[in-house]
Amino acid sequence: MLSSRHDALSVSGIGNRARGEPKNSASGNNAEWSSGDQAYNITQFLLEVMKKDSHLFQNSPSLTLPKFKSNEVSLEKNLGQGEFGVVFSIDAIHTKVDEEEEEETPKHDRRSVSPENETSATDDETETADDSLRIDDNPHQNDEPLAVEIFMDCKGIGLKGALPPGLEQRDLELLLEPNVSKGYMRKHIMRGGMSRYAIKRLKKDLRGPTLTQATADLASEANFLMTLRHPNICRMRGTIGEPGKRGFSIVMDRLTLTLREKMVEWKKKDDSGSLFSKLKKILGNQSKSKLEEKLMFQREIYGEKLLAAYDVARALRYLADHSIVFRDLKPENLAFDLRGDLRLFDMKSPGMYKMTGQTGSRRYMAPEVMVYKDYGLAVDVYSFAIMFWEMMSNRDAYFYMGPEKHFETVVTRRKRPNLKKMISKKVAPQGSIMCGLIEKSWSHDPSKRPGIQKICEELFSEIISVSNEEGKAVDRSSHLAAGSLKSRIDEPLWC
Repeated sequence: MLSSRHDALSVSGIGNRARGEPKNSASGNNAEWSSGDQAYNITQFLLEVMKKDSHLFQNSPSLTLPKFKSNEVSLEKNLGQGEFGVVFSIDAIHTKVDEEEEEETPKHDRRSVSPENETSATDDETETADDSLRIDDNPHQNDEPLAVEIFMDCKGIGLKGALPPGLEQRDLELLLEPNVSKGYMRKHIMRGGMSRYAIKRLKKDLRGPTLTQATADLASEANFLMTLRHPNICRMRGTIGEPGKRGFSIVMDRLTLTLREKMVEWKKKDDSGSLFSKLKKILGNQSKSKLEEKLMFQREIYGEKLLAAYDVARALRYLADHSIVFRDLKPENLAFDLRGDLRLFDMKSPGMYKMTGQTGSRRYMAPEVMVYKDYGLAVDVYSFAIMFWEMMSNRDAYFYMGPEKHFETVVTRRKRPNLKKMISKKVAPQGSIMCGLIEKSWSHDPSKRPGIQKICEELFSEIISVSNEEGKAVDRSSHLAAGSLKSRIDEPLWC
């Protein structure tokens, strides 16, 4: 479990520490502070404490990303809003001619690559995860870090040389992910007729303590996104303004629809299948080809759901590798990018600092969180199980229950959603394996829940099984799986 010494990092406590006041000091002196000044000072102090108290920020330096001025970005439309923030798509990016010439091509992350051996990548940076990669087998016994050369050939982007000591193959995403410049973003602002970048900023009507909390949250989220780099975590591309100031904003890849919205689409498709079955009873027996067509359709949806679940599990595994508990996993905090990959976003709340009870959305909250017990990485496994059940069953868990009834059901009686008929054997002959995985993952005892690595292995095995089952009957799922192996596969590069 994460260290309890981070419990002191509440915004109120940080505010007192930032002003040099005791934690329980009177609030009279607060009047001397303007709301904006208080938010700025508390935010800056928070960021400093995060860097000093966390191994993540000490061992994983932040990326160097473009810093935009507010007049360099034109907004298109409101994509959505949360409690404190609002997200707009970016219509255009305005850069100076000399700046554009200097930064025409994106530069790769310089943290682990020798500058003299670095080569520029001119391809679309969002395609990198789908390109073929290779590493020459060149083991070295020397303890000193070795230069790694990035190259491009007809197969895509690859590496020459041995990996520096301590660097795992799963970390190659950090080596190959380009740092995109302003000029590059301006020239590649559109993808498939849609703006590919978005901006997240604070709502304009925030005041007082709410503004302070929101400012600290947004700065914290930016701090995480500049450090965490994974294909299934929302990718940050730059910033506007200074953290702690009202105008501070995050420039990121645009996400299209949330997992919740996608689940509604899946349910509508499955409901169409149910109507199809009812018509069959009315009109009589159908031809074998019609039944096979329906089965193909259902397997396509099942394959899509598996890939989405695998994306979520991979993101959680990456966070777990850095000892981060997300704590608020739910379909509303996951969304698909323009390539169709599912990404985790809203990173302001990962539990590295304040491991408190009742954190997260009640429906997906683990029992130990609801009773204020100590908890760790297993709470995300529980949340994943509830969400995975919802994806597969096309139903909402505990949707009819109020807080008291939910507590009684989940904590006192230890009841879970019904696994029966969740997955048809005709659609997935091995579907019982997924039911067993869900049942273990929402165990009342956190120690009996499988690790996220085990979940990834089980999901990947099921994806391969479904993709190979009856050939053309799952052609689209096969295509999705094949197209995702280079960015989703557990071996050996993109995991």
